[in-house]
Amino acid sequence: MTTEINTYFAEKKAIMEAYYEERRALRDAKDAAYGRNDYEEGRRLLAEADKMTCPMTEGACMAIRFWKANADTMIADDHLWTKDIHDFVTCLREAGVKTFLFADHSTALMESIHEFVKEGLTLVGPETYTEECCWSREPQTRLALRFTF
Repeated sequence: MTTEINTYFAEKKAIMEAYYEERRALRDAKDAAYGRNDYEEGRRLLAEADKMTCPMTEGACMAIRFWKANADTMIADDHLWTKDIHDFVTCLREAGVKTFLFADHSTALMESIHEFVKEGLTLVGPETYTEECCWSREPQTRLALRFTF
């Protein structure tokens, strides 16, 4: 991936990490307050953590999750809810991604394909890719579909 794409996703990832760190700090402070039997402070900290809003949509979060710095191709290898596809595609467009592999094997695969096409993507066709697998010493060949913008 290009430097611009890597920079885009690295910045988005940093925003999400800061959000989760702030949320984690509030929850840790809540736990400490409960440990001191300061239940009023604990409830206040819990309410504050619960009021926090994620700075990105689920679709954008999935795009960040699928990004791997300096990889040749982005591989979306987990289930992506059809309701999140618009935000996912928007994030990829903003980043400058030109193509990606979609390797979801869920029962909603056909719906996802149609959503990608509705978003203006082109289904190029089937491809395979190889990845290291945690349960096997041998690389595994995976099935995917290539989409382009």
